[in-house]
Amino acid sequence: MFIHLGQFVVKHWRLVILLWLVAAVLARVAAPRWDDVAQDGDFAYLPAQMKSVVGERLLREAFPHNRSKSQIVLIVAREGGELTGVDRFAAYDLARRFLNILGVSRIARGQHLQQEISRGNNPDSPRTKALQMRLAVEIAAAEHALEETIRLNQDFASERVLERYSGDDRRINASAHLNLSRLRELQGDHQAAEQERRRADKYGQEIVRQLLDAQRNENKFEWPLLDVWTWYEDVFR
Repeated sequence: MFIHLGQFVVKHWRLVILLWLVAAVLARVAAPRWDDVAQDGDFAYLPAQMKSVVGERLLREAFPHNRSKSQIVLIVAREGGELTGVDRFAAYDLARRFLNILGVSRIARGQHLQQEISRGNNPDSPRTKALQMRLAVEIAAAEHALEETIRLNQDFASERVLERYSGDDRRINASAHLNLSRLRELQGDHQAAEQERRRADKYGQEIVRQLLDAQRNENKFEWPLLDVWTWYEDVFR
């Protein structure tokens, strides 16, 4: 049978291709919409009165624009003993890097919102006011993240555990101040932006130059971070 089928396809290949194209078009026209026959989401198939479904709905209503799809918890621990200096370095280093990245992500969203606001024709419209409120939230979150980055850098420096990482410390400190400079520019405070830029320069002009070069290419990749919590948060105390 397969021999005859192969011979037919070889002999009438144009007809076979045409039949497949017609079948594909008919399937596309006759097939139902994906959203009509499938549901997307972890709780999509659960009854509406389930607590998890109600919780997701309330979360969506409370945070319609900033809502993460997943969360991770990073715990630094040592079985059978206290944390060593290397362990503490790992904890501080992870926290400050994630917070710095969070600050950059918030600034990027703030810049996007500012562009949307500038394109609006009516500054008193409900949409513009809503965008301005979202911008204020992004600015506050970015400021908190970057200030926490600098705080972690200072606390870590006060208990210097690994001197061989001092070069990377300068880079992270400079990056945090450069990002604060960008945030001050977003707020329209050019004097404060210049002050943060000078603070960054103290960690080395070559480091600052490298960081500025990296900033010019950062739009090619965006970290979708919405929040980062560390042991400084009240909820952990």
